[in-house]
Amino acid sequence: MYGFYGGSIVDNIFREGTKLIRITAIRTVLLVVAFASFCAVAADNTDMNTPDAAVDDANSSGVAVIQEDSFGPGFCGCDFSGDGLINFDDFARFVPQLGMEDCWITNDWCDKYDLNHNGFVDYLDIAIIAGCWVSEDTTAPTPDPMQWDRSLDEGGFNGLPREIWIGPNETFDWGATMRADPNSDDDTGLEFYFHCTNLSGFDSGWISFPDGPPYKYTVMIGSKGWLSQWRVRARDRSINKDTNVTGWSTPVIAE
Repeated sequence: MYGFYGGSIVDNIFREGTKLIRITAIRTVLLVVAFASFCAVAADNTDMNTPDAAVDDANSSGVAVIQEDSFGPGFCGCDFSGDGLINFDDFARFVPQLGMEDCWITNDWCDKYDLNHNGFVDYLDIAIIAGCWVSEDTTAPTPDPMQWDRSLDEGGFNGLPREIWIGPNETFDWGATMRADPNSDDDTGLEFYFHCTNLSGFDSGWISFPDGPPYKYTVMIGSKGWLSQWRVRARDRSINKDTNVTGWSTPVIAE
């Protein structure tokens, strides 16, 4: 009796397990089919950084406004994780926002989750994510080669490399300062390498600027008149940062 009863339990568990596997398989197939449909909808527009010129605000004033330069954050307009790759990490961040309404400029289009700026976080936004699915950022920052920042600072100096007195010892407390000008933004972040071409030991290595521009590098050299020569390049901080690197700027002597 015990053996028979035990066998019935095993049979029931097996049948229930088989049913669960079938249900899971069906749900997986449906999800794949649905996701493929979203891909088909967005296949003609994998570059999500060129939105329409304007959109009617159906949820607020009814006034047509110029949209932002991109649908959403980062690479392809939906890189919520900021790693330069569109995958399940981004989708997992997006899903909890589904159903948000009254998205508008004042709330940054529901914190950028309203990717197509239609006022809602809905299946149309999923289609945009699907259109970028497993795409990677393979583009270096611009300009390429990198340039020097030639705008004037508060002291009236541009960003070309120059010697400065850092103090307090006027003889040996001289250094070099300079600024890079990427003229572009990258939501994965930017890193810069300031290279001294004629003297060793003064390179910056790859450095980032969490607070954004100015992208300024200053280093102590020693006495005045060393005539150090500098160049700079940049890269993004995506998963492809080792290849998304600009060329070197024109070398300039700090005088």
